[in-house]
Amino acid sequence: MLECTFYQRLIEPGRAATRFETPLRMRYFFRFELELLLEKSGFIVQRLYGDYKGRRFRAGSPKMIPVARRITRGKAENLA
Repeated sequence: MLECTFYQRLIEPGRAATRFETPLRMRYFFRFELELLLEKSGFIVQRLYGDYKGRRFRAGSPKMIPVARRITRGKAENLA
């Protein structure tokens, strides 16, 4: 779990500066954890890519991009 806060100040001529805080909470997933969560939500992973060029996911891949289909009545339904 990664938690951080972005701080910004808006400075407009003739006005007091306005400060904004934007909290951000991110959760990272391991491969099999993500696949299990999708399965428990009614999906099955058809493919798992490691980048936007369509390369296979492996250890060290920069991304984890699942292509999943919803499971209905025992069959995978096309989401397209």
